[in-house]
Amino acid sequence: MTSLYDGSRVCKTDLTIETLGNLDLLNSQIGLAVETCTKEIVSKDPDSVEQKTLLVGTLKQVQYHLMHIGSSIATPRNSTLATSQKLDITYFGNENVDNLELWIDKIDSQVDPLKNFILPGGGLGSANLHLCRASCRQTELCVLKLKSIKSDSVQETIAIYLNRLSDLLFACARLACKLSGHTDSIWSRND
Repeated sequence: MTSLYDGSRVCKTDLTIETLGNLDLLNSQIGLAVETCTKEIVSKDPDSVEQKTLLVGTLKQVQYHLMHIGSSIATPRNSTLATSQKLDITYFGNENVDNLELWIDKIDSQVDPLKNFILPGGGLGSANLHLCRASCRQTELCVLKLKSIKSDSVQETIAIYLNRLSDLLFACARLACKLSGHTDSIWSRND
């Protein structure tokens, strides 16, 4: 057994704990991606310095959001044990999704429009971000399962955020690819 932030006790095999573990894994993978991108991207001109700052700064903000999401999931919205203060500080608002949409637009504007499917890769930083994107999809599925079982305990905003986060991570992977001097590897049925 283990305790949630609201003080309730759950079995360590509870889906809430699995979801928190997936969030932690995703956050750790993003941390690794930040480190690899920081080392791999050599900023030679002012535009690339600005783009690198945008990429790394955005990813660090996402890490803070993932911690906030974890605290929200560890404090079920329908908890009778949580104080109103705990419910307030762990509430994950819609403004976080709005910010995410702005970041997607900013990052997307830094790379050429995509016309084909691409293969994960494009340098170590980009490859790590593609791994983060796949991990994000798994985390989103875990949140959706938790929401389907404990519908009143998880905010809808969290599922929406994670759905859109995978798109941001894809855009970040493409920018990291560009900034590290690599090119996207186009997927073809004939290869």
